[in-house]
Amino acid sequence: TPATVTVTAKDGGNYSFTPVTKNFTINKEQAKVLTAPEAAGHPLTFNTFAQRLVTAGTASGGTMVYRVGDTGEFKPGIPEETDAGAYTVYYKVAGDSNHSDSNEGHVEVTIAPKTVKDPTIELFIADDTPLVSYTYDGKTKEPKAVVKDGSTVIADTEYNVVYSDNTDAGHGTVNITDKPGGNYTVTGSATFVINKANI
Repeated sequence: TPATVTVTAKDGGNYSFTPVTKNFTINKEQAKVLTAPEAAGHPLTFNTFAQRLVTAGTASGGTMVYRVGDTGEFKPGIPEETDAGAYTVYYKVAGDSNHSDSNEGHVEVTIAPKTVKDPTIELFIADDTPLVSYTYDGKTKEPKAVVKDGSTVIADTEYNVVYSDNTDAGHGTVNITDKPGGNYTVTGSATFVINKANI
């Protein structure tokens, strides 16, 4: 609503006139970022939980709001992400009744994959029974591999499984390698026994 000013003739003065009213505008001052958010960690490391990506910024004339990525709405509250990857956090001050929004800024944040140095690799046969051994039958053997980081099971979408020496009697090998762009850096191997068949 525009502000108004009204001019009226003063009683006993030298002039008389009809009151005149004029409108004028009070423009909003632009809100300001007092303390810019910073990346929370150098870098953060994947830990299966959602993590705050930035430190909280401070504002004058409004509320600090955030958005992850180039699209979507700005929202109050520090943004959180779980998966490893590179993120761009945009921020600005959403102005109040007397202030317009501030200019946007952004922070680059990385959640690094977790390195698992000594994964536990458990082998199972088709019905999820723990593998003891196979007996040679001329067919390749590919036991199911379950990879753990301590007691945490790593999703099988995080790694590749390659089998070797898995047909003839002896010791077969299961090799685990991580998939690029995943949440884990994990490599390891496990062996299993293929017993000789009875004649």
